[in-house]
Amino acid sequence: MFRYNSDNKLQFNINSGLNFLFHPFHNHFLWNRPALLMNYPFMLSLAISLNLILRYISKLLDNGFLERFNRDSTQTNLTQDI
Repeated sequence: MFRYNSDNKLQFNINSGLNFLFHPFHNHFLWNRPALLMNYPFMLSLAISLNLILRYISKLLDNGFLERFNRDSTQTNLTQDI
């Protein structure tokens, strides 16, 4: 993002930074299987998706979603007369 200009002065260059961020979207080489770990949009979307899935599962477990599977719902009291 910082580059030397024609006067040999260090200058902030926003165009090179934006080009670096958008380059993986139109470069087909970065979307093949061996290069996916270098592709930041893929890794970022994978991390966000995994985080959302784990948060959802965590909320289900905290709200007692799996409690009904732990109890025996067919349990009957045989000592009572009908």
